[in-house]
Parts: sequence; C-alpha cells; structure tokens
Amino acid sequence: MEQKKMVSLGDLLIEAGLDKGRLDECRTLAATTGESLDQVVLTKDYLAEDLVLQVYAKHLGYEFREVLEGTKVPTNFVDRVPVHFARNYNLVALGPGDDGIMRVATCRPLDPHPMDDLAAMLGLEVDAVLAPRLEITSLIARAYRHKADGVDEA
Repeated sequence: MEQKKMVSLGDLLIEAGLDKGRLDECRTLAATTGESLDQVVLTKDYLAEDLVLQVYAKHLGYEFREVLEGTKVPTNFVDRVPVHFARNYNLVALGPGDDGIMRVATCRPLDPHPMDDLAAMLGLEVDAVLAPRLEITSLIARAYRHKADGVDEA
C-alpha cells in the first residue's frame, strides 16, 4: 500500500508564494502574540486573503468559495443569530447541504469557538466553508437588510 505524504501547512504557504524567511517570521510572531498563523500572514500582508484561505481549505479539507454573490441566507440563520454576532465573527450560513449540516462561511478557519456557539444557536451541526471577509460581510448586510424588525444598524 502506498504511503501518502502529508503536506505541511508551511509547505502549502510556501507553494502559494510565501518565502521561507517570512514564514519563519510569521510563525515566531504567532507564537509570541498568540495570534493564529493565518492572521499574522494577513496582517503582514505577505499573501492575499483568498490565497491564504485556499491554502487553509486545502490543508483542513474545507470548501473554499471566492464569491458568495447570489447566495440566499437561510431564514432560520437571520432569525436566530443576532446581527452583531454574525458581523463580529464574520459568519454567515450558506444553507444546509445534502447531509442536513448547515454550511457556514467563515474567514477565520482556526477560530472554532464562534462556530460552536453558532451551532448551539441554530441547534444544528455546522460545517465551515472558507470565503473572503468582504464577501461574508456583504452577504451579512444583504441578509439582515431584509429583516423587518428594525434592527439597530449601529
């Protein structure tokens, strides 16, 4: 039986265009600040967000969607999840899959706590789909714009 070589996250980031020196710098910074590696790479602006998300999607086995335009957010998400939670954590539901598990767009693949909180709010199992932050914030704005209860848009 053929052994499949595990490709490290670092190797994938280098493959995406991050040089080894910058990767080491980001790893050191992540270790000292407690920030996740993806956030350090993005803060330093060493790679574009969509590239970083594609690397993490490949590494973690998640789906990546570059565009969320035309996606209809399920009503139960808008009804059960406060807009400030969705905005604060950049989370928005994309709809249930064939397996009944709610697909949820996130741009923070290494932050599991908001996803756990969201699963509890929805009473459903959730599965991460990685998407750019701007796409997520636009979809949140469109989904909650139609909520008729006069949510404070602070």
